[in-house]
Amino acid sequence: MSEGQSRGWVATGKLLVITNYATSYVVQDALAADAARGVTVDVLLNPLGYGAKGAASWLSNHRVHVRWAPDSPYLHAKVILSSTEGLGGSANFSYHGLSINREMDAMVPASLLPAAWAWGTALWAKGTPAG
Repeated sequence: MSEGQSRGWVATGKLLVITNYATSYVVQDALAADAARGVTVDVLLNPLGYGAKGAASWLSNHRVHVRWAPDSPYLHAKVILSSTEGLGGSANFSYHGLSINREMDAMVPASLLPAAWAWGTALWAKGTPAG
């Protein structure tokens, strides 16, 4: 996915995003649009990540639920999960991560979604609400 491309699917129900960075305005706008359509959007951010406070504030103001990941171990994941699809890889959800750097993301196979949800929701539960 590049900065100018969409995710390629339309989320329904619930969306869980776990990421080190969420500074891409394209990604932020897509998450806010999902929340505006009634999708429950949960984002777990690394509080030490570049631009984390600004991203958390903007997303929270647009009906996205944002939590801070615990400081340890360091959150370096880049994952988007819906009830039917998932994406994970090395690309930060930032302009450089999606447009400049050599990164790779891959779809999470349906057979792994239950395990991915269990992993993601366990991390989410350990987070603390962002301001």
